Amino acid sequence: PPALVTAGLFVPLSFGAAVGWAIGVDLHRSVVGVVALLPQAAAAHLLRESFFPAMRVPASHAPLTDAGIAAVTVTALVLGALSLRALARWIAARSTPLLRRAEALVGAAVLTISADLAVLWPTRIDPVVFDPGSEVVVRGIHAASALGAFALIAGPCLLLLMTRVPRREHPQGGAPLSARTLATDALLLLAAPLLALLLAAAPAWPSASSVALAVPHVLWALAVGALIAIHLVARPPRWWAIVALGATAVLVCVEYVFATVTLTEYPSRPLATTPFLIWGELSPGLGLIQAAYLVLVPAALLWRLRTARARPT
Repeated sequence: PPALVTAGLFVPLSFGAAVGWAIGVDLHRSVVGVVALLPQAAAAHLLRESFFPAMRVPASHAPLTDAGIAAVTVTALVLGALSLRALARWIAARSTPLLRRAEALVGAAVLTISADLAVLWPTRIDPVVFDPGSEVVVRGIHAASALGAFALIAGPCLLLLMTRVPRREHPQGGAPLSARTLATDALLLLAAPLLALLLAAAPAWPSASSVALAVPHVLWALAVGALIAIHLVARPPRWWAIVALGATAVLVCVEYVFATVTLTEYPSRPLATTPFLIWGELSPGLGLIQAAYLVLVPAALLWRLRTARARPT
């Protein structure tokens, strides 16, 4: 529902706008890649350099900075056009998905290109942006930047996935949702951009053990996030379901943070001594809680979607 989506996006978009303007007004060369992800940072940087030049970004970085600004501008225009197209189909009360697969893929492609530019910046411009005294830790931070970039485009990608879910006009009518179609859309709109970002950061991967531990947490967060997005369209929730989905979204964020922490805090730790259930390091009880929700949360979402019905595409 548009009201639910708008309410859910208000806080993160407002926070992102504030952070983008704050970074763009005083853009430093170590975070210049942000202009490829946050249009607010690009706009603030252009305004600052047009009227009050600070020259914080060296001239040698200008081509890449301009490329990032161009990429984020094209991304904003494409997503705006797709939003208008989806809105027109919503107003027309069509039961088919709001966007065709090709249209959604165009949106995911421009988001991925912008994020890839941001991920490639630390290794191409400043190999040691952060200098904590350990090259391995620095590599872990660079690898974690891929997860950070994907976190910024995950929201738009999830919205694109929601536009691919057939709308249910009548609670008791319609045909079952096509699991194969939705799984394909989730792979193309979520997994493919993440894979592209991880490959872009591949030279900075700290160790195979840290990546092996981070990937399961990321995949779990990705799968559950996709199930929440599909659930919101296929089974419009009541108030108690909204609270449950909100708590589930918090767990998704927690697992995603765990993956990032694994890359930065355990970059060179042997696989056998690195904990998979990070809560288990605090207490065995918390470890059991983490193991329980890793299994029960996706199972519950799949069970609720099993009876969801929609008109065939």
